[in-house]
Amino acid sequence: MSIPILSFVRICFVSKECAGLRGGGIGTYIAEAGKALRAHGHEAWLITYAEESDRAALATLPFDRVLVAGDGVSAAARKYLFHAQPHYGYSYLVHQTLQAIGEKFDYIEFADYEAEGLVAFQEQRLFGTYGDTVLGLMLHSPTWECFAYGGQAHLANLHIRETCNIEEEAIRIAPMINSSSQWLRDQTLGRLGLERDVAVIRYPMALDTAAPRPVAPRSSLAELDILCHVRIEPGKGVEELLDAFRELPECRLRLIGGDVPYSPLGKSFRDHVMRRAPANVEFLEPMPRPHLLELIAHADVCVFPSRFENLPNTCIEAMAAGRVVIGSHHGGMDEMLEDGVSGFLVDGRSSRDIVRVFRQDLQRSLGRLGEIGAAAARRSREFSDQRRYCEAVQSRLRNFLANRVSREEIDREAHKVSVVIPFYKDRATVDEAVDSACGQTHRNLEILIVNDGSPLADAAEILARQRAKDPRIRILDKPNGGLGSARNHGIDNATGEFLLFCDADNVLRPDYAAVGVDVLVRHPDSHFVTPHARFFEHNSGREIGVYNALPFDRSAGLLINRFGDAGAFFRREVFTDHGLRYDEVLISYEDWALWMDLAARGLGGERVPRELYDYRVRPDSMMQVNGLPNHPALLGWLIQNHFPGATQQERDILTTIFQVAGQSIARVTFGHPDGSPIRTPEARSDARSGAATGLSAAVEAPPQGVAEAWASHCPPPAYPLRYKCVDELSRLSRKVPGLNALMRATLGAVFKLGRVFKRR
Repeated sequence: MSIPILSFVRICFVSKECAGLRGGGIGTYIAEAGKALRAHGHEAWLITYAEESDRAALATLPFDRVLVAGDGVSAAARKYLFHAQPHYGYSYLVHQTLQAIGEKFDYIEFADYEAEGLVAFQEQRLFGTYGDTVLGLMLHSPTWECFAYGGQAHLANLHIRETCNIEEEAIRIAPMINSSSQWLRDQTLGRLGLERDVAVIRYPMALDTAAPRPVAPRSSLAELDILCHVRIEPGKGVEELLDAFRELPECRLRLIGGDVPYSPLGKSFRDHVMRRAPANVEFLEPMPRPHLLELIAHADVCVFPSRFENLPNTCIEAMAAGRVVIGSHHGGMDEMLEDGVSGFLVDGRSSRDIVRVFRQDLQRSLGRLGEIGAAAARRSREFSDQRRYCEAVQSRLRNFLANRVSREEIDREAHKVSVVIPFYKDRATVDEAVDSACGQTHRNLEILIVNDGSPLADAAEILARQRAKDPRIRILDKPNGGLGSARNHGIDNATGEFLLFCDADNVLRPDYAAVGVDVLVRHPDSHFVTPHARFFEHNSGREIGVYNALPFDRSAGLLINRFGDAGAFFRREVFTDHGLRYDEVLISYEDWALWMDLAARGLGGERVPRELYDYRVRPDSMMQVNGLPNHPALLGWLIQNHFPGATQQERDILTTIFQVAGQSIARVTFGHPDGSPIRTPEARSDARSGAATGLSAAVEAPPQGVAEAWASHCPPPAYPLRYKCVDELSRLSRKVPGLNALMRATLGAVFKLGRVFKRR
């Protein structure tokens, strides 16, 4: 394969953030990268998120062309995806947009944050959808690092867990990864236990070439004008800095920055720290950028003692202004600052070390502050040079292309697939399920219809009609044992290399088996395929939404099965060599148990972002009749027998929690007990924080009627009729002022009196 010279590069950035539109560090990088590439003869596009009010600003962004995610994608093609919303949905929309515009790029770059590139990475990994275009991920700061070092791990809700889940999946499968700092590269790969080739490419920045105002020498620390301009949050080392200044009473600090709800209880962090801040610290509100730059230019020292940091633009700007910078060892500042030459490095997690740097390193250098500031200005320009950035990108692309392995053709028909269809009472739907198996484009398959002791009087006739459809069909009869037992019987009698499960009320898309074979043959270390599954109403055929599987995550593993649906595709060796089977005790959630068992054995798979399976939602389904009403008992069984990596003591604690609160957890997971439209976990989180995002509304909200349909499929279990009656009376009474309060007081008195008589 010939390798292009790449003297000219056509790049598309995908980022919700861009300076001039919205965003902080990532947004600044995106804008500066666009400027740098265009200034050196390259072409740069941007795909971003924009509301109508943002449209006018798009023309001012430094790119050859700016598109909005969703451009060219019809309303009918947009999907409501169940899990990791709104970010997974946005990633899917970005992929649709890139396909719709039909442009050929040399390189498409996505940020790690919120996994905007996940679906594109999956498509390229599994199908080579983007051809010769290089897809890359730039590490900026994954959500978990921000959350954990920001002191928010104890507030990590399901939305945060799922966001981390898809970000980490994107990092694992991205074709190419770059990082702006060695520290972030090592931190991220170390936490995830990955070995990846990650190149370090520094952020570019167009800096003023004029010589900055020199810092005057000082005779004491008390004379210094000290500035810290950061978001006031734990991750920026604000608490450690305040503790240090309590030990530095002769110094004065101005702390400028916006507030965040990052106190231990999720309230104002600014209020939290101000209550115990020493008197020599002055808090200033965020200010217009020109005013802030003026303050920086006249400060003596800028301090950034972060617990965790990537490559902060604030530090680069302070250095470029010729200020003496004290930065943290924990992040990219360790690579930006030459300790004692162009600034000072400090352990930002230790107030004692901050005091040491001020009392010793800075104290000894008061006479040469101008020299250190001048060195900082030179260093910042060298570090963020635009040409250096462009050359680094070109070099990275050349090296990647030189080592890329071509996608080869495979003989799919050499691999046999066994389709397993359990049958019990599915008279009305079994024809469609079997026909979908017979209609697979992959022809080398057998179709095993497992008669699980059907009680239907005409079962033999129904099954004989199915067998006559195709010589590849076999009927397997067994006594009734449940869905898990039927699937296991199919496994035991299958002769194919791969297994594809399809319940008798669901439908396989024609290319499912072909895709499964192609994916697993190309990825021999993967053990299963879970595609998108379209959920539709049995009676109306209306689409409810799309089930999108996520990688298994223990932290969210007991809330809902988001790891794979019933219609999954496996290597048969998963069952023959690893001893796995569906749990026959379970009357529902047997799929959930299997995903836990796979995770416990370290058996991974591929998530295919294409609809290959149609799942029929019925009011009399096993989930409706058996699953949700028995939710605590089923969860207890999963915890005790399948939940991976837990000690017995941990299993007992979890069992107690779910026996006490299992139904309540199910209600929170599936929606509200009054049957009102579902609010997803992230929507509830946004409501608590007061953050209403247009992005969530754009890619997360289900179509009209879908939420109600999904609620009917997954209603809150065991909600007593008397509560429903009271709720309905309450709803009606709200229409008459004063009546609601009177009714509640009356009912409260009646219930209280009833409890008194009950005790007697």
